[in-house]
Amino acid sequence: QALEDGLLPFDSGEIASLNRSAELLSRLIEDLRTLSLADGGRLRLNTAHHDLSRLVKDAVELHRPAFDLKGIGLDVTVPEDPITAAVDRDRITQVIGNLLDNALRVTDESGSVGVELSTTAGDLLITINDTGPGLSDAGLAKAFDRYFQDDRDTRGGSGLGLAIVDALVKLHGGSVTASNTGTGARFTVKLPRVGATMRS
Repeated sequence: QALEDGLLPFDSGEIASLNRSAELLSRLIEDLRTLSLADGGRLRLNTAHHDLSRLVKDAVELHRPAFDLKGIGLDVTVPEDPITAAVDRDRITQVIGNLLDNALRVTDESGSVGVELSTTAGDLLITINDTGPGLSDAGLAKAFDRYFQDDRDTRGGSGLGLAIVDALVKLHGGSVTASNTGTGARFTVKLPRVGATMRS
């Protein structure tokens, strides 16, 4: 409105600000749409067999530039042997992306974030550790509630990212939990190993 009324100069800085605002609004709308579809049982997975090791590494690399820009270390550890699992590649990429966005927001410059894929007899585990402030007691209890924002997270957010993680993981028959490590927070995505195989 200020630009339209001639109160602000129409320069590159204002254009960039408008673009960022439009991107945030677009993401918020898409987040609300995803949750609405999940609530109505209308969110469908496009499941196929994928190498989960490659999927995790690719998802991390998509976010590495943002971590480099902020000076935060980003490490990824996956088993040497590929792990083939029946998942929706785009939705699992979204799960990892939302968790990385959360870690990026709460971790200070020179901090670090680690992503690890591991396996147990019955589950596939994707774990993300950060060196942020950790979660409050309320945060541990309500981390995946919609619109909840932990008091220790002073940098804002829509409060929808972790709720979407929870919904998408549950659609895969899995679960996601939050905990404190003493040096930050840990989020663990547990996916059932039904249909998963190790390729030698």
